[in-house]
Amino acid sequence: MSLVNKLFPKLKKSNGLEILKKNFMASSKQPDFPFYLAKETLKRLEETAETDESFFLYMLEDSVFSSIYATFYEHLIQSLKSNPKLAIELIDNWERGSAEREQIIGEQTQYHMNYIVNGGVCPGCPCCENHADVGELVGYYQNQDILFIENLYLGMQTIQFAMEQLIYDLVPESPEILNDIQLEDVLKYRQFIFDYSEKNKD
Repeated sequence: MSLVNKLFPKLKKSNGLEILKKNFMASSKQPDFPFYLAKETLKRLEETAETDESFFLYMLEDSVFSSIYATFYEHLIQSLKSNPKLAIELIDNWERGSAEREQIIGEQTQYHMNYIVNGGVCPGCPCCENHADVGELVGYYQNQDILFIENLYLGMQTIQFAMEQLIYDLVPESPEILNDIQLEDVLKYRQFIFDYSEKNKD
């Protein structure tokens, strides 16, 4: 092998992102299309919130929750890629652990919400090192920018439903796609979904 090839190996071309995008758009005519589910969730939240302030806070809190959850999905996909023959078993275990996982994420979400509501000040908590991830939300909270938070909520909910679709539907039906999907593809897929949600909100 030449020195050039050793220093700059040819990276395996991945079509994982295209597979994910194609699957997402293929469901756009179905009632369980992630974007439609997210819009319905937003509508129900608005109808049940007692005040505009509570509606704003619920959207903000759910957005933070979904953002943290997305990181857990990334870890799951990495595990599935490392153990493709155990994919179904790993997904079953993942589902059984949902209550415990949501409790952990809920606690982290509350620490971040305290940080946001307190104007970016935290006296010390288990999530201090990750507050930077939500730092930009402090200004939107202080300005009560409901349009931004609504867009954020809709995008994050769409991502949440799309990741569930990937884990529970696509991977069990076609586990071979794990060979093509890289972590970078998942990150780009999340951005694609968010952009789609923002463009199609109205």
